[in-house]
Amino acid sequence: MKLNENYYSLTGFFFLVLLAFVPTAFYESYIGIFPNYIATTKNDFVIHSHALITFIWLLLLIVQPMLIRYKKYSAHRTLGKATYFYFPIVLGSLFSLIYAKCLQPEITDYGLFSVVELRGGIKIWHGIYMFYFSLIHITIFTTFYILAIINKRNVVKHAGYMIATGLIFINPIMRRFGMSVLGMSFTDIETIILVGTELIILALLFYAKKNGLTYKFYLLILAFYLLYHIPMFFMMYYFFPDEM
Repeated sequence: MKLNENYYSLTGFFFLVLLAFVPTAFYESYIGIFPNYIATTKNDFVIHSHALITFIWLLLLIVQPMLIRYKKYSAHRTLGKATYFYFPIVLGSLFSLIYAKCLQPEITDYGLFSVVELRGGIKIWHGIYMFYFSLIHITIFTTFYILAIINKRNVVKHAGYMIATGLIFINPIMRRFGMSVLGMSFTDIETIILVGTELIILALLFYAKKNGLTYKFYLLILAFYLLYHIPMFFMMYYFFPDEM
């Protein structure tokens, strides 16, 4: 059974709504004070290129499902092939952000391989403590893009994996919106985002199962996202409950 095209196109509307939050979410720290910004990475080129590159990827997540909705299959395939060249650019921008942060004083003063002791006597490298969540986001993005391309002839899996590459954008956008616009604490908005993302994945799974579509691959998607969510819950509610 093929994926319902109207269902797939709804994901385009979802990412369109997510995009609508960007101006207010990033107004205080970036848009409103452009070309200056408030960030841990004081590197103009890295920040501005990253913002533009990821913005274009989010646009692709909106346009591609819309092209399917309006049966513009040739344009969809052309844009899809263009991502073969654009994906490494996105990946490069994500790694350049991490590299630029590695040069910041809070990293260089302590060293990537210095030891940080967490609550309960748990010891980890400072680099892992600082970059684990960023690296997991990159891993999720890379893994599901590759799987989407591998499964490009399996419409259900291809669509599902591409949606999974976009779900990582919920966190940075909605976290900033919750904190800067709604005045929520990091812990409160992050908890809502993590649980909400899991519910979205489960909703996609149950929709696919109900309609006789391939659905077990959504468990893989959920498992990868839990590699981010579970440690974050421990950070917020166990290791640093009074600081987040």
